[in-house]
Amino acid sequence: MIPAHDSFYDVFSKGKKIKVQWPNGARLAVTLAGNLEAWTEMPDPKLRRTRHVGGSNPITAEEVRCKYDFRTASENDYGGRTGFWRILRILRKHGLKASFNINGLAAIRYPEAVQALHAEGHEIVGHSYAEDVQLILLSKEEEREEIRTCVKIFKDLTGVRPSGWLSSGMRHTEHTLELLADEGFLWHG
Repeated sequence: MIPAHDSFYDVFSKGKKIKVQWPNGARLAVTLAGNLEAWTEMPDPKLRRTRHVGGSNPITAEEVRCKYDFRTASENDYGGRTGFWRILRILRKHGLKASFNINGLAAIRYPEAVQALHAEGHEIVGHSYAEDVQLILLSKEEEREEIRTCVKIFKDLTGVRPSGWLSSGMRHTEHTLELLADEGFLWHG
């Protein structure tokens, strides 16, 4: 059972300083995370409810009409073909591990990237099927299927399922946490 929104915040945010002791006496912890994203390229509201989000929040009328965003499409194609591999080389060079939020469609388009991440011990985080699939516009059952589809894609590619999830556009629904718990996820970003 997922706690109600207010009960979660009753545990935290009370203005009390929480004493944290990091390993080896470290004073700071750093988390490295990146995204590997893909859009459906099908601006049809019956197939995919929005074309892209491009960081706008909330979803705009243009997005609901599935207006094509060439800049974002080009930027994300570069990321999967070239940018990702540059980042991976930097992480390797410095012996660093990172978490990567990856859409299921990006995993299909760039399977070598996902397999390389897995082989090198980086965390693969489920990130919806495609970036233009907005969970807030799906029914509960459509959202469940979206999550299951992503899990299958990653299991087929790497042999393991993600333990974490970040909804596309960083938008989750009132059902997301329950559905993720039902599907065995440990955390949602």
